[in-house]
Amino acid sequence: MLQALFNPRTLLCLLVVVNSGFVFLTDNKLAGLPYLRELYLAGVVGAAVLLLAMWQRPWQSRASMWILFMGVALPVMSALFSWYHFEQPLFYGLLEERRNFLYLLFFPALYLMLKAQPTQEQLERYFLMGGLACVAVGFL
Repeated sequence: MLQALFNPRTLLCLLVVVNSGFVFLTDNKLAGLPYLRELYLAGVVGAAVLLLAMWQRPWQSRASMWILFMGVALPVMSALFSWYHFEQPLFYGLLEERRNFLYLLFFPALYLMLKAQPTQEQLERYFLMGGLACVAVGFL
């Protein structure tokens, strides 16, 4: 049971479907769970940190370094500048720029794509499942 749940294809499907945002509570959508986006973001950042610490492939690509820069340096620099110019606490600046940390989703997605080796039809099915979930929850 757990082996089927932690299969790379299952995790990739779950990643695509959850990343569609149908379960997140937003200002313009009343259906969703509060604080689930922040929990998802913490999981993405944690998985990216683990992959960057244990996996050598991201360090061999210039594109991966740019994604790492965009996902870490930009939100941190924004928080530092708001602290320096407006004396806003660093934590508030990071909270404001938290969506930029989703750039780090690239690393878990790349790892799962390399492990699962999905076909184009499987990827299309995953995206369709995420889209249908968004449509179903959007009408609630």
